[in-house]
Amino acid sequence: LNDALLGNASVEVSIEAGETITWIVDYVIKDTDENPLCNVVTVNATYGSADLDLQAEVCTTVVAPCMYVEKSVSPLTALVGDTVVFNVTLVNCGDVPLHVGLSDVLLGNDTYVDIAAGTTMTWLIDYVIPVGTYALDAECDITNTVDVNATYGSWSDTDSASACVDVKNPCLDLFKTITSTGPYRIGDTVTYNVTLVNCGDVDLDTILNDALLGNASVEVSIEAG
Repeated sequence: LNDALLGNASVEVSIEAGETITWIVDYVIKDTDENPLCNVVTVNATYGSADLDLQAEVCTTVVAPCMYVEKSVSPLTALVGDTVVFNVTLVNCGDVPLHVGLSDVLLGNDTYVDIAAGTTMTWLIDYVIPVGTYALDAECDITNTVDVNATYGSWSDTDSASACVDVKNPCLDLFKTITSTGPYRIGDTVTYNVTLVNCGDVDLDTILNDALLGNASVEVSIEAG
């Protein structure tokens, strides 16, 4: 016998009439192998002047399961009470159908789908930013993650993706004090101090109105902090 799986070496055996001899050979598929993967065994048998030549071939298709998941959110920044939209995209980048389990609180925790080869599935989920305490210096106040597990036969793979929302905290403080010293008489000057503080993490456009400013509206832009 001569077979590449037997190391391309000729194997000589004697086989009795009615006997069967079997070889079981494991082979690890390489990324350089052709697809379909074919294997040929040749046999030369002799008995006296009889000479027999036989050949057998078997081929198998090499599949390439592949998947990944992506997650995004729009908009990236929001206020309490705003609605943002999370986007979950599952991609079957292989050549076989996959059975996939997704775990995501926005999808109701566990979701199971079958996705065809070379196709994409998308979920759009509305989410209302809840009332809470959000750090002024945090870039990701609310993070949502999806975990996926895909299977095809004995093959399996996992992936995950996250998206986060920066919850903005507009905040404004206004203080007014007298900085001059009394008591005051008619004709004296009283000095008022008006202080406007942006205690949030976003720039604000403000309008001040004060009788001491001639009852005119004063527009002021004040940066965060």
